[in-house]
Amino acid sequence: MGKFFDWLKAAKLDEERPIVGISKNEIDELAAAQGQIAFPSVYQEFLEDCGKSAGLFQRDAAFFFPEVKDLKRRLLEMLEDEGIEFTVPANAFVFGAYQGFQFHYFICDGGTDPAVYQMDDGGGDPEMVAETFSSYIRKGIAQYRDSFYQKS
Repeated sequence: MGKFFDWLKAAKLDEERPIVGISKNEIDELAAAQGQIAFPSVYQEFLEDCGKSAGLFQRDAAFFFPEVKDLKRRLLEMLEDEGIEFTVPANAFVFGAYQGFQFHYFICDGGTDPAVYQMDDGGGDPEMVAETFSSYIRKGIAQYRDSFYQKS
């Protein structure tokens, strides 16, 4: 297991739901679903560790295989429905969606740990929400941990 698995276990987010990764074939299927994208190594590691379930982390979002395969199409539909003029880069990989109006993605440009951007139905330009995918996940794990295990 890799660092994402370790971070989730340390935060005790695996106590009610398991952490389950995906296979190499499923990773290839996911990449093909959004346009034969070559994933950054950090996202590939994330998928291997917890591509199907990350315990309690992100359980309320579209974030895991196989649902994530369809997120780029859903983002494009939201942009069209809302009349938002933004062209999603061809090498963008949409890895998370919340309530169908907020989407998170990164650009697959050969980097190992890309920045994360957010696009929502309010229009406007995408906003960078994390300098790296790893920091996005670490911050998110801390938020979920704190919501499930209130500090005294």
